[in-house]
Amino acid sequence: MKKHFYLAKNFDIDKRQKDIDYLNDLLEEVGVSFRVSKNDIGLQLDVLVDESKLQQATTKPNLGRPTGYEFDIEKVKQMKANGRTNKEIYQELGMSKSLFYLRMKEYK
Repeated sequence: MKKHFYLAKNFDIDKRQKDIDYLNDLLEEVGVSFRVSKNDIGLQLDVLVDESKLQQATTKPNLGRPTGYEFDIEKVKQMKANGRTNKEIYQELGMSKSLFYLRMKEYK
């Protein structure tokens, strides 16, 4: 995918080339690059996106915060029967206190 944006007439490419290079270095891994070109209207900023590379970068496992937790109510009941406290249970399951109580409320 390629998008074009026309730049202001007073845009100084010599002063901003370092910024563009920095952005290109920063976003190279995800397939996004910037280029300034000159045409008969003036300067234009081209934004190039390698969609397949972007898709691969955004589907890597374990990026960001976890989105779900395995919550097995039977396992929780068994742990409680073995004398475990709620704090010990939610810590062992790797979930927050509030999420643990929210899941418990769903099963009541």
